Amino acid sequence: MAAEAHEASSNTDAPEQKNSTDTSAGRTQRAKKQPRQSLTERVKSIRPLELLPGLLLAAAVMALYTYYSLQQMKHWITPSWDLAIFTQMAQAYSHFSVPIVPIKGPDFNLWGDHFHPILVLLGPVYALFPSPTTLLVVQNALVAFASFAIVRFTQRAFALAQKTEDAQKTEDAQKNEPAQTAQSAKLQSVIPTITGLLLGAGFALSFGVQQAIAAQFHEVAFAVPLLAMSLGYLVLASRVSGTERARYLAYACWWSLPIAFVKEDMGITVAAIGLIIFIRTGWLSTAVDILMPRLSAGTPAPMRIRVHQLYSSWARTPAVAESTMVMIWGVFWSAVAIYVILPYFNSGGNFDYADKVNLSAALGDPFGSALQMLSNNTKLATLGLLLITGAVLWVISPLAAIALPTLAWRLLSTMESYWASTWHYSLVLMPVVFFALLDAVMRIRYGVVPAAIPARLGARAADSASAQEPQTNTEPGRLTATARRMPVWVLPAVALFLAASPIFVPGSQQPLASLGNAQFTASALTTTDQMKRDAVQKVPEGVSVASDLSILTQLIPGRTVYWIGHTGKPAPDYVVIDRMSNSWGGNPPTNAAQYAADRYGSSYAKYATVGTIDIVRRVD
Repeated sequence: MAAEAHEASSNTDAPEQKNSTDTSAGRTQRAKKQPRQSLTERVKSIRPLELLPGLLLAAAVMALYTYYSLQQMKHWITPSWDLAIFTQMAQAYSHFSVPIVPIKGPDFNLWGDHFHPILVLLGPVYALFPSPTTLLVVQNALVAFASFAIVRFTQRAFALAQKTEDAQKTEDAQKNEPAQTAQSAKLQSVIPTITGLLLGAGFALSFGVQQAIAAQFHEVAFAVPLLAMSLGYLVLASRVSGTERARYLAYACWWSLPIAFVKEDMGITVAAIGLIIFIRTGWLSTAVDILMPRLSAGTPAPMRIRVHQLYSSWARTPAVAESTMVMIWGVFWSAVAIYVILPYFNSGGNFDYADKVNLSAALGDPFGSALQMLSNNTKLATLGLLLITGAVLWVISPLAAIALPTLAWRLLSTMESYWASTWHYSLVLMPVVFFALLDAVMRIRYGVVPAAIPARLGARAADSASAQEPQTNTEPGRLTATARRMPVWVLPAVALFLAASPIFVPGSQQPLASLGNAQFTASALTTTDQMKRDAVQKVPEGVSVASDLSILTQLIPGRTVYWIGHTGKPAPDYVVIDRMSNSWGGNPPTNAAQYAADRYGSSYAKYATVGTIDIVRRVD
């Protein structure tokens, strides 16, 4: 990132110039600017065949993970109760109600658990398809869209880079290699698409995506396409300069804003995106020149004037003010969510996860905190897996810094489950890894493009005249030159191999490895599956029911469902106990009616027994 901070910028807020020649030059430059394409024109310029590979990959990803999710539901695989929680939330939103989730406790408002207002979008979808499976399909669609976005942004990034490279070629160089250009033109045209498909497939098969799909639905899935769009435009911005870069950076800003509404910690990720955008504007060098002018240029202006010039330059340089606001926006929503919103809606008046990360201790002892992040084999294994997922070199991209907030709170937490590579906690890191890898590939092959973002309309003529398109570095070092001779698809291919190969290793713990398990892929229901289905059908709709984890999620549509772990009022109409459920640790209640009476303070009688599942009904 340090290198980005010193990218050339030509928007220095220079003193007022009265030279008519300079003024004329500025007007001439503005007159030569190409008119900006409208949205309709940009849509018409898209060639459908360019979209087809990405769409086919997205369809394949959607089909693969939807099949996996359906098999999970068919065989009653319930890794946690989170799907049940979010299903009740979606059910409430579908009725335009506040997200009361009885599974978490009577009258429990889910806004007191985590901050995820973006999930209100699930309401209309659930209203059309009232089923827990709906949430899984939505999550799969979000991942599939991100796969498509990776392919499309890769194609666009290579197109921009190739356009710049072609413009830099001299006529002599073109004449020296006419035959090579003619022979390789067709192959070169498909390389961006191949590279994009490798990156998109690597992302879709990465451990973070697999584990999140296996853990069923979580709110962080909504961050995936938003991250893909924001980071994609950041990659495009790094391939151009001037006004075009400013436009892409602005798009990156806008796409990052909703990420703050995915979860309380994601606001810090938004702030990190804003910081990267801020750096990529190249304005920092301008700020340094204004605040610390060279003595050789004459007597420096008073500090008051320099501060005014600094503010003027900040306000007039495209994407600088926007990125600053993105940083403020992200920090604001994380702070408000943690210290105001979540405690307000929480029945205990606090943030339930505040004790999971000691932020003040981490800030007070950063060196000790850094050691803590590397002090456990599980943590090191997760970091190592994350490193190799992006073929290692993804870390050379400034975009890699966007992963730091998520990694920090996970590795500093006292919760061991946060450290591992399982569950859904690595999902938001996968778009960062693969777009950082794309950015690294582009940097290796085409070098770094300086910013040179011109001032906004109304800037001084001197500023406009100085905003010339810069040239990329044309004389790379020996190591860089060697790296550039490597085919651009090599690193994405390595990333795909590292993502896919564990699936086929005997005894693999990767979720997709279960597709080779005949029991998981069986189309027929097992005796246990049929037993659970029959038990759900035994419980009438329109009643309240408490259940262990075994059939908790499937009971929700049409019923008010409680987790059996809660006690007291209100006493549910029905209680369901699966004696074979892991919830009981091998010691289930022998008398379900008596257990329910003791737990809820009401009288219960046997209603039905389906295999190992006892159903009792309240009779008082």
